[in-house]
Amino acid sequence: MNILKLDRRHFAVGFLIWAGLIFWSASQPGSGQAQAFEGLDKIQHFFAYGVLAFLLAKSIYRHFGWNSLVIVVMTTILLGVCDELYQATIPNRSSSIADVIADSIGAIMGFLSAWMWQIYNNMKRKE
Repeated sequence: MNILKLDRRHFAVGFLIWAGLIFWSASQPGSGQAQAFEGLDKIQHFFAYGVLAFLLAKSIYRHFGWNSLVIVVMTTILLGVCDELYQATIPNRSSSIADVIADSIGAIMGFLSAWMWQIYNNMKRKE
């Protein structure tokens, strides 16, 4: 029994909310304080853009393939680039190609997670 049935609309709303949270976060002035540990920023970028790509993939595709991989990942990377350019205009914030790389790797992993979820659900339906 499936108590919580999620459809593409739920993922689309989640995508919009998550994208809004990312850009709201980018709008906050930097504190100038050191991070808890080296690389925390890259982990945050990886996670944020992984979730974003996952939600985007689940919101626009029923079936995944190489075309959907390219579209979702490139769209997510473009949003990451825009985020970095915007962040450069915020006090005590900077932009970094390393952040875009972390965004890109997260986007690929997020898309692959959505694809694996689809494969798993297809296998469950065949049982």
